[in-house]
Amino acid sequence: VWASTHIARALAALVAMIFRTISQLLESRNSAPSAVTAEPELDQDAGRRPSRNRSQPPDEPATSPRGRRSPSVSPASDAATGQRSLIIQTGNQPGRPDAPGQTTTSEPSTRSALDPAPWPERWQLPPLSLLSVSVAQQMGDNEIAEKAATIEKTLLSFNIPVTVREARVGPTVTQFSLVPGDGVPVKTIKRYEYDLQLRLAAKTLRIELPVPGRPFVGIEIPNDRAASVGLREVLETREFTESKGRLRVALGRDVDGRPRVGDLARMPHLLIAGQTGAGKSVCVNTIIASLLSHCRPDELNLLMIDPKQVELAEYEGIPHLRYPVVTDLAEAGKVLLWACEEMERRYTLLSKAGYRHLDAYNRAIEANAEDATPPAGNGRHEAWTALTRPKPLPYIVLIIDELADLMMFAPDDVEPAICRLTAKARAVGIHLVVATQRPSVNVVTGLIKANIPSRIAFAVASQTDSRVILDTGGAEALLGRGDMLYLPYDQGRPVRVQGAWVSDEELSKIVQFWKDQGRPNYVSKGEIDALSLRDEEAASEKQDRASALLDRAIEVLRTSNHVSVSFLQRKLGIGYPKAAKLMDDLEDAGYVELDEATGKSYRVIAADDPALPTEDELGVGVHPPHVS
Repeated sequence: VWASTHIARALAALVAMIFRTISQLLESRNSAPSAVTAEPELDQDAGRRPSRNRSQPPDEPATSPRGRRSPSVSPASDAATGQRSLIIQTGNQPGRPDAPGQTTTSEPSTRSALDPAPWPERWQLPPLSLLSVSVAQQMGDNEIAEKAATIEKTLLSFNIPVTVREARVGPTVTQFSLVPGDGVPVKTIKRYEYDLQLRLAAKTLRIELPVPGRPFVGIEIPNDRAASVGLREVLETREFTESKGRLRVALGRDVDGRPRVGDLARMPHLLIAGQTGAGKSVCVNTIIASLLSHCRPDELNLLMIDPKQVELAEYEGIPHLRYPVVTDLAEAGKVLLWACEEMERRYTLLSKAGYRHLDAYNRAIEANAEDATPPAGNGRHEAWTALTRPKPLPYIVLIIDELADLMMFAPDDVEPAICRLTAKARAVGIHLVVATQRPSVNVVTGLIKANIPSRIAFAVASQTDSRVILDTGGAEALLGRGDMLYLPYDQGRPVRVQGAWVSDEELSKIVQFWKDQGRPNYVSKGEIDALSLRDEEAASEKQDRASALLDRAIEVLRTSNHVSVSFLQRKLGIGYPKAAKLMDDLEDAGYVELDEATGKSYRVIAADDPALPTEDELGVGVHPPHVS
């Protein structure tokens, strides 16, 4: 009886277990359709496919109203099933249109995406069909999930619990968004940067502490298959077509896959730096191609300085050029001087007309070119009406492909001219794009950086070079080939962007399209040379004044037999900087020497000493010292 009872109980337990197993199988089969709903479906409102999401909670919306993934964060694991739930955002990859009803096809376009204002019949804009269509390349979800698991395991081995909540797939890198566990300082994750790079077998690795505007720590890892960003796919996006910027340029796509568009008119100047082969010259060509895609020659004039003689030679002869492409370093200084003179001329013109900005001046002329009047109350109506049918002034973009060569050739002339332009030229529509492959402090000086808030850094050799460009590190961890850090004028931290790319064939088509419509209207070389001659005469007069001041200082020494900086200030009626410079010049010429006993004061050498060199021997009259 006892044995029969135990056998019956065992059979009953076995039957119950079988029923529970069958019940679980039925429940899992019934829940299968809900997993299918997590697959991406075409968003009718946005006209594109949203980002993929695996095991998304049913109570959370799959997409935002515009078809993008909602920024809300899903839990790291499901308590019921114990499985990972990772949000994977692929962003806008090539072949994914960004505007409703917009498609990336090879259909020819009759005009570029431009301001809706009517164009003159003479100038036709280049169609986008001149540019090729990029091919999309995306990472698989399994690869992303494996890398996310590797990040968690690696940090956990060092007693740092983290949870990977999101993976944002960009063209070149994928950014994994981490949430540190309770009590984990954020800075400790940075310590194990090289350990993560080793476990992930990554070429480079960049950590953001934290991601700006989001409660995550970002780890950026290069994609196994990088995707190029074509210029056409950025020009077709809503961000570019709906931008109101008069000088908008396509930069590329960020780590989220979103297009990045800049406006030179608001930047208002741009510094581009990076080592050889990192993508600097391609970026310059992309900016020029972006401007040529939507700016007519009567709206935009270009000045190009190309010391390397090969980077910008392609643009010779386009109607936008105001002066032939400059390859001679001596002539480059003359063009910079002309740009400064043009800036002052425009300021005088706007001042007489009563306007403070070029846009307001042009709008008034376009409204009524014959009798437009300035704002009431400024008392300058006579100056405005005296003008004979004024014409709108075009923007001027000055492009310098290699700043280092100019700074080595004539730093005393180049740096002041660039500083003048970057400090004042914005209001009159003159903007600079300066590029260099030597981001050192003697090339990108503090004065130049102070007036160029917008900067782009490509891959550099060291963190020191990155700090010269961006005032922060990060560029030393870039991949090259268009991978860049873009620091906008209105942000304090740089954004990682994969730069847009335009091929030589595409560039040749755009250039030839404009050449076929007309020839450039160059500034005469005589006008440039006249400005240079006037500048040389002014420099000569300055040298003569310096020489005369030195002669007066020598006469004071001979009559008083006493010298000091304050003494020269009183006797010559000059300020301390000039007096101190005169003291240095007198010491170099051999008129005074430092007192070895005190180490501070100076004593006068006897003027009748036959060993003392004369002024002619010293060359004082021929090469007078510079006095500020």
